[in-house]
Amino acid sequence: GIGAVAYLDRLQKHFGLDNHRQTCDKMIVLQKEYWPEAKRAFHPIDIEYLSCECRKYYSYVNKTKLFEGKNVFHPASTINE
Repeated sequence: GIGAVAYLDRLQKHFGLDNHRQTCDKMIVLQKEYWPEAKRAFHPIDIEYLSCECRKYYSYVNKTKLFEGKNVFHPASTINE
């Protein structure tokens, strides 16, 4: 998806690869090293989805996107404060 492109671009550059397909393939290989107990192997669509989620996460961390109007989690201890 379009949301994954920016993060896939960064991964592609980091790994020194030529395209997003190679980048997805590299991430699939890395899964065996970093998550050997996974119930199933990643597919390219999984890497695309995770890249989109990472891009959104870093948008919030870097404050280029705000939580305004979003469903924000509020721990029970702060609801009545």
